[in-house]
Amino acid sequence: MDQHYLLLDNMGDDASDASSVNSPHHRLSWTDTIKHKIKNRGHHRLSSHEKEKMAKIESLDFAVNDNIIWRKYQHSLSISAYLSKTLGKWLVALLIGFGVGLIIYCIKISTEHLNELKFHLVNSFLSDTRHRIIGFFIYYGFNLTFALLSCAIVIFSGMPVVASSGIPEVKGYLNGIRITRAFNLKTLIGKVTSLIFAFSSGLVLGPEGPMFHIGSSLGAALSQFKSKTLRFHSSIFWRFQNDRDKRDFISCGAAAGIAAAFGAPIGGVLYTLEEGSSFWSRQLVWRTFFACLCAVVTSNLFFQGFSMHIHDYGVLTLGIGGSSELYTYPELLPFLALGVVGGLLGALFVHINVKINEWRLRVLGTKPIHRIVEVIVLVTITSFLKFSLPFLFPCRDVSEITLIHQNATATCDQVIEPEVTPFICPPGQYNDLASIFYTNPETAMRLLYNRNLNIFSSITLITACIMYLILATITSGVYMASGIFIPMMVIGASMGRLMGRMVEMVVSSFYVDSGIYAVVGSAAMMAGSLRGTISLVVIIVELTEETQYLVPVILVVMIAKWTGDAFNESVYEHLMELKHIPYLPSHPPKSSQTVSDIMSQSVKCVPTLLRVRDALSLLRDVTHHGFPVYIPATVPSSALSSSSSSLSSSEEGVMINPETYLQPSAVCGIILRSQLMILLQKKVYGPISDFAPPNVPPSDFMRMSYRDPTCGKNLDHPTFAHLLAKSIKSVDSLNISADELDYFIDLRIYMNFSVVTCNKHFSYTEAYNLFRSLGLRHLVVVDDKHYPVGILTRKDFL
Repeated sequence: MDQHYLLLDNMGDDASDASSVNSPHHRLSWTDTIKHKIKNRGHHRLSSHEKEKMAKIESLDFAVNDNIIWRKYQHSLSISAYLSKTLGKWLVALLIGFGVGLIIYCIKISTEHLNELKFHLVNSFLSDTRHRIIGFFIYYGFNLTFALLSCAIVIFSGMPVVASSGIPEVKGYLNGIRITRAFNLKTLIGKVTSLIFAFSSGLVLGPEGPMFHIGSSLGAALSQFKSKTLRFHSSIFWRFQNDRDKRDFISCGAAAGIAAAFGAPIGGVLYTLEEGSSFWSRQLVWRTFFACLCAVVTSNLFFQGFSMHIHDYGVLTLGIGGSSELYTYPELLPFLALGVVGGLLGALFVHINVKINEWRLRVLGTKPIHRIVEVIVLVTITSFLKFSLPFLFPCRDVSEITLIHQNATATCDQVIEPEVTPFICPPGQYNDLASIFYTNPETAMRLLYNRNLNIFSSITLITACIMYLILATITSGVYMASGIFIPMMVIGASMGRLMGRMVEMVVSSFYVDSGIYAVVGSAAMMAGSLRGTISLVVIIVELTEETQYLVPVILVVMIAKWTGDAFNESVYEHLMELKHIPYLPSHPPKSSQTVSDIMSQSVKCVPTLLRVRDALSLLRDVTHHGFPVYIPATVPSSALSSSSSSLSSSEEGVMINPETYLQPSAVCGIILRSQLMILLQKKVYGPISDFAPPNVPPSDFMRMSYRDPTCGKNLDHPTFAHLLAKSIKSVDSLNISADELDYFIDLRIYMNFSVVTCNKHFSYTEAYNLFRSLGLRHLVVVDDKHYPVGILTRKDFL
C-alpha cells in the first residue's frame, strides 16, 4: 500500500434517493397528497441532482475541539480570564445593539427623504388635469431609478445573497451550514444601500426581512473583528473567532435587527429563537435580549433627537394605543374566519411565489440583463397600477369619517385624525384607495389600523387586498434587498378591516372596531405565510400596543398556521430548498432505516502518527473535511524498532515501523482538513524518533503530554485557534522540501479526543437527533469492535 491511511469502502445503494411517491408515474389523490405532505413536513428527500448542487457546501465546526493543547489552555486559565471573556461577550452584544439601531435610523431617514422628494414633486402636478400625465412619468421615473439602483448594487456586489431578505441564508448558517460570503463587509454595505433604494421604489416589499440579515452580518463583523474584504485580521477577539461563538453573535444581531425594525425587543428575541437559531442557551437569551434592548433604545434616541420622551421607534412605527372598547365573545367567530382565510391566502402566496422563484432560477438565473429587465417590468406594472387605479374610485368627504374617541393614555381621551391621501381630490376630500395603494406602506398601515369608522368602502378594501397580494407574490424574490413582512401585514389589514365592515353590517347590537379586525387580519396573514407563532403574536402586540387583544391574536395565529400547514411549509422553508441549503429541521422524518443504510461508506482514516508524504497525498486526492484517527494495532516483533527517548523509564515503549500498522483499529479521535493544513503550513512535524510510539493509549499519552509542556514542536491553543480563523491556503501553496516528506505529524496533540461515534446498528432517527442536537459536523460510524466503517455528515440525513 502506497499511502499510510485507510480507505474503508463498502459498496452499497444510496439510501437517500427520491421516494417512489415523488415519481411522476405514481399518482395520488388530493387527500392522499395532503396526508403525505403533512407526514413528511420539513423532510424533503434529496434527489441526485440536488445532492450534486450541495456537493461544495460545507458544515460548520460548532463542536469544541477537545484536544490536548485546548485542555492545557483551559487548565491554565485564571478567574480573571474567564471574567474577561464573559464581559467581552456583553461588550460585543452592546456594540451589536448600538450598530443595528444606528443602521435602522439611517435606513428610515433615507427612505423618508427619498419618498418625501418623490411625492412632493409628483403631487405638485396632480391638481391640474393637463399635467397629471407628467406627474405619472415623474412618479414612474423616480420608482424606476430607485429600483435600478437597488438592483445594480446587487449585481455589482457580485453576491446574490444581497438580494431578497437573506433569512434562508441566516437560518442555514445558524443550523450549521457555511454560507459563502453571507456575512462579509461587502454583503452588509450592499444590503443596506440596496434596501434603502428598494423600499423607496414603490414596489410591494418591506425592510423587516433584510434587517434580520443586516443584524446578522453586523453581529458577525463586530464579534470576529476581521474582514476579508479589507484584508484585515486582528487577534483582539481571538477567543470569539470560532464558528460556535460566531453563531451566537449572529443570533444576537438577527434578533436585534427584527427588534429595531418593529420596535419590539421581546419579539426580536422570540423570532430568532423560534424561526432563526437552531441552538439556544439561557446565557444567549440574556445577551440577545440585551442587544435587542440596546438596538431599540439607540434607534429611539436618534429618532427623538435625544429628547426626554421615549417611544418604541423602528422602521415600522404604528403605536395605535389602547381602546376603551373590548371585543365580545360572538366576535371570536369572525376572528376564527380571519384565521382560516389568512392561512389559505398565505398558502396560496407561498405556492405561487415558489413557482415564480423556480422560474426565476431556471430562466433568469443571475444574468444581469435578465434581472434588470425583470425589475423594469415589475416597476412598470406596479407604478401603473398604483397610479391609475385610484382614478377609478370617487373622492370622499373627510367629514364622512366617523371619529372615535380613543383612550390613548390613562388620563385623557383623544381623537386620532386619519392620515388620508387627497391624491387628485379637492381640499376636504380624499381618495380612499390612494390612501392604501398609492402612499407608502407605513402610512397605509396606520390608516388601516385607525379606530375611526367609514374610512374605506368595501370595494376599496377588496381591491387593495387583491392588488397587494398579486404584486407581493410576483415581487418577492426580485433581485433587490426586500422582505415580505409589510406586504403581508397590509394584505391582512385590508382583509381584516373588510371583515369588520361585514360584521358591522350584520350585527348592530354592539360596537365593532374595524381597526382591531385589521390588526387581527395582519396577524393571520403573517402566520399563514411565515408560519411563526409566539414571536408573531408578541411582535403584533408590541407594534400596535394592543395587549388587551392578545387572546384573539393568539387564536388567529394558531388557526392560520394550522390551515397553511395543511397545504405547504413556510415560504422560507421552500426558499431554502430552492437555494439547495441542506437544512436539518428539529424533528427527524419517520424512518425504519439504520445508519448503515445512509452513511457514506467511503471514509479516510489516518493513524496517530501520519507521514507528511501521506498527508499531502490525502489532501490532494480527496475532498473530505474530516478524518477519523485510529490507534495502530499490535504488530509482530519483527516490526519493532528502537525505544523512544521521550518516555520515562516507567513509560518505556517501542517504536512501530509505519509500513506495518495499516490494519484498521479503534477510533480514538478525529482531525479536520483545516487543522491538518495548519500543521503542514507551520511545519509541525519531525523525524519519527521525536515522538512517542503510535500505539500509546490516549490516556497514557495525555499524562505524558501534561508532564511535558513543550511536547516537541507544538503550537499552543491561542496560536492554533488564531491560525484556524484565518483563510486556509491550498495544498499546492505549501513549501515542503523533499527531505521533509518522510517526517511525521503527531496528531494526538491536535486531534479532537471527544469524537462522537455511533454503532452501525443505530437507528436513523436516534442518529439524526444526536447529530442535530450536538451540532456535529461528522458522526463516525463504528462496528462492534469500534472499528470505523463509515461516516455521517448532514447531507447523509437529507
